[in-house]
Amino acid sequence: MKNNFLQIPPILTFLVAIFSTNAFAMFCPTNFNNINIGDSMDQVQQACGKPDSENKKEILPQGLPQEWGFYKSPPGAPATLKVTVALDKDKVVNISVNGASMISTSICGSTISVGDSASSIKSACGKPSYINEGEEMQHATENKTKVTELKYGSTTLVFENGKLKTRK
Repeated sequence: MKNNFLQIPPILTFLVAIFSTNAFAMFCPTNFNNINIGDSMDQVQQACGKPDSENKKEILPQGLPQEWGFYKSPPGAPATLKVTVALDKDKVVNISVNGASMISTSICGSTISVGDSASSIKSACGKPSYINEGEEMQHATENKTKVTELKYGSTTLVFENGKLKTRK
């Protein structure tokens, strides 16, 4: 009796070939050398050569609680009012003007409301005069994601914390 257990079906061989690590390899933008997601910047530069440009930035974790403060002068008023906007997960959770809590206000010129995004508050009110960050944010600054973009012609390779993440 023949044992079929050790015979590998052709479809399984095909699937293994498709999902092997080489299937996820990509070519360098400058030549036909293979690079892989997860390669270090040094490995990529050895394979692809010197990039045309390099851009580095650090990204904080998104969505941690903050309090933004603004000083705004309403039309015709001789003094400024203190506007405080509390944000959690990049959404407004509270607005207060001179200590009075509000659902919405047009003190910044256009109306801002609870539930608005942080970017819409910046658009309406401008850059905050001050930002209070909670303890979570202070710990988050220690855990910044370091993003480096290496540009080869029209192709950009994006690295996070020194490892190849994606290609644009």
